[in-house]
Amino acid sequence: MALRWTAAGFLEAQKSFRKTQGIKELWILKAALGRLDKQAHVDEVKRAA
Repeated sequence: MALRWTAAGFLEAQKSFRKTQGIKELWILKAALGRLDKQAHVDEVKRAA
């Protein structure tokens, strides 16, 4: 029942959602986050060695 209430709440909230501004530039954010993730992995490998 809790899942049903949650779904109903999301459906109701969906009516007031707005389109994301700058959606065409999200690939820039994805690329930057990917670089940060790779850098963190390299740092972990260096620490382990």
